[in-house]
Amino acid sequence: MLGEIFSKPGTLLLPSTPQALQSGLAWGEVLTNRILICVAVGIMILSILDIIRFFPHLLFCLRRSYGSENIEHSIAVTRLRNRCAFVAALPFCLMADYFGVYRDTLLCSPGQQWSALIVMALLFVYLLLRKLISLVIRPRNIGGEKYNAVRHCLWNYFILLVLNLLFILAPIRLMGVPWDVSRWIFLSVTGLFYLVALFREAQILSSVCNGLRTILYLCALELVPAAVLVVPAVLL
Repeated sequence: MLGEIFSKPGTLLLPSTPQALQSGLAWGEVLTNRILICVAVGIMILSILDIIRFFPHLLFCLRRSYGSENIEHSIAVTRLRNRCAFVAALPFCLMADYFGVYRDTLLCSPGQQWSALIVMALLFVYLLLRKLISLVIRPRNIGGEKYNAVRHCLWNYFILLVLNLLFILAPIRLMGVPWDVSRWIFLSVTGLFYLVALFREAQILSSVCNGLRTILYLCALELVPAAVLVVPAVLL
């Protein structure tokens, strides 16, 4: 995707896709999207050192179930993780909008030029709801660091998800892979990383909770907020 942004000198351009705007403009020709893409690229360039420093911790999380707990041991590392997750949010929202996750839904009725901002608003509502649930509902007999590891585990895999999407989708779009295939890859990789994050959270919880309590807590913490993202794309 990012590989197609500056395909001509001085011109910000993305290829035409099935989600062409009513005005006839392609996704990358919309002024709002151009500005957001430039902001996303600039922020990622400025944060490249933070991403490189945090990358070994991400790999450890991927290999070991207690990797997320180790991150919570250090305040400096958790702050580094939070900055990287914040940086990854905008590129993810742009990719979700580019591949039309919420296209042709009531949410985009105000105009396709606002669709990227609507996706960002949905992500904010998801994060807010998830934060509120984590404050209200907390399993008993779970320590502070372990509980923080459960709550923040998703962000570790979210950063990994965005990095993988960028490295996978940019080359295949440059190779001319059809938009529908690229969209399927985006949705599949996103779903896979989400399931892996849930599995790691379940592993952490199962060390202090029985199976039923683990399932119930994960349903409240993850599935209820996830409905904010999934329901509009499926039913509206």
